[in-house]
Amino acid sequence: MTFKALGRRLASFGSSQSRGLTVLMYHRIAEPSLDPWDLSVSPANFAEHMDVLGQLGTVLPVRDLVGCLEARRKPESGFAITFDDGYADNLHLGLPVLERLALPATVFLVTNRLGGCTFWWDELDALLLQPVEMPPELRMTYAEADYVWRFTGSPLPQSIPDLWRATDPPSTERRRAYMHLWSLMIQLESNRQEELLAELREALGRKDGASSQARTLTEDEATRLGRSELIEIGAHTASHPSLPDLAEAGQRRELVDCKKRLESLFDRAVLAFAYPYGRVDNVTSRLAQEVGFDSAFTTDPGRISRGANRFALPRLQVVNGDGESFARQLAELH
Repeated sequence: MTFKALGRRLASFGSSQSRGLTVLMYHRIAEPSLDPWDLSVSPANFAEHMDVLGQLGTVLPVRDLVGCLEARRKPESGFAITFDDGYADNLHLGLPVLERLALPATVFLVTNRLGGCTFWWDELDALLLQPVEMPPELRMTYAEADYVWRFTGSPLPQSIPDLWRATDPPSTERRRAYMHLWSLMIQLESNRQEELLAELREALGRKDGASSQARTLTEDEATRLGRSELIEIGAHTASHPSLPDLAEAGQRRELVDCKKRLESLFDRAVLAFAYPYGRVDNVTSRLAQEVGFDSAFTTDPGRISRGANRFALPRLQVVNGDGESFARQLAELH
């Protein structure tokens, strides 16, 4: 991105800078062949994003933003950076860029997944969307209902990535199967998700799941990440369920177990929370306050200004693109 182009984009930002603070939401720093939910930003583009932020203005730690809201002061104009889920690339590819520019960030961790493992959605991507040969049909049974998908036609060559996005209509049978299973699995607890994945692997005759590059942080790596003065650790539940789909006791357990383990691991208070999938209802929000968090973040886009609800704070999901595209995405929010 040229400085001239950046200058034009920054100029369009000008008058909006007094309106509040934008919290950015990242997940992975990677270039996977499959990314139907736009969870990844390439390492080169992430570096450009951070360069843009360094020139746009103040980047605040989440705790400073929350301090302003608690004191009923107007938040400073600027940005905060967050990462959800705790992918290993946050440490290996993200932290060096943040350290180069001295930019603070908050990483929301899923405690039961600290072990270099993969999430169910990455497994599902790999099993159903990879351009590999499929059996003639796929049969699955869930909640006493039978589902059948019949696959026809040859797969794309492996050298051609599948650029379909889950926000678009599922135009093939394997994409319809993917969306149907995704919609089922997001409602389930983690043990049932694992059972369904095992059944799916068997039905497809596959032993492999997601790439090891999509793995989470190990506990040791998480500790190394948390030792950085730039990194604040936040909570993202114990197992990443859709919280409103759980009974109140199950929701409370997810929040309490996560908070306790993180505070034990990092030997400091963990006060920021992010709702998995951005899903929250009145019970979830109340529990986040009762168990001792001082803020909670959604996935709804928007800016944060004085008087914002500390337990329904918006964030902007950053999509992959170079610095110019990133600056345009920021400008379009305002």
